[in-house]
Order: sequence, then C-alpha cells, then structure tokens
Amino acid sequence: PRALVWCEQHVCVGFKRGYYLIHTQTGAAKEVIKTSGSSPPVVCVLPERQLLLGREQTTLFTSFDGKATRKLGEHLSWSAAPQRIACHSPYIIAILP
Repeated sequence: PRALVWCEQHVCVGFKRGYYLIHTQTGAAKEVIKTSGSSPPVVCVLPERQLLLGREQTTLFTSFDGKATRKLGEHLSWSAAPQRIACHSPYIIAILP
C-alpha cells in the first residue's frame, strides 16, 4: 500500500492501481475506485464521514463505506496530480509536483 487512513470500522488503502476499503473486524475488502497507476494514491479523511481520494488530476469524495457523496461534476480538479492532500475544514490543500 502507498496510502492508508483509518475510517471507523474500515481502513482505506490506496494502491498504485486503486483504492480499497478493508473491514477491520471481518477482513472483507471492497474496491472503491480504480486508477491508471500514473500517479501516487492520496487519501484524506474529511468531516462528516467522508474520504477524499486522488485519481490522477482529480479528487473524488466518498463516504466511509465507499459510495460517492458528490455528483461526477462536483469533484476537485488540479493542474497536476497531487502528491499529498490535507484537509482543515473548510480548506483542502495539496502538494503538486
């Protein structure tokens, strides 16, 4: 894994080709999204039980159970793929290459 965050009963793990939620009690893994592998995975825990997952030059909002919390056009776009992301509500910042 290249990215890892704890989110209640799950651990969100970012690999080169996608993100997975792993249930901490059962060990069951669920694929959240696939990526091309062209950029490193970045994940950030947001308020209101949400995750921010990096996918190339965009970041997607999901719930702690892996469901999209915003419509496709409501994601964040960056000029380059973020290397790191941090959140301090209401701000989201990223380190770009």
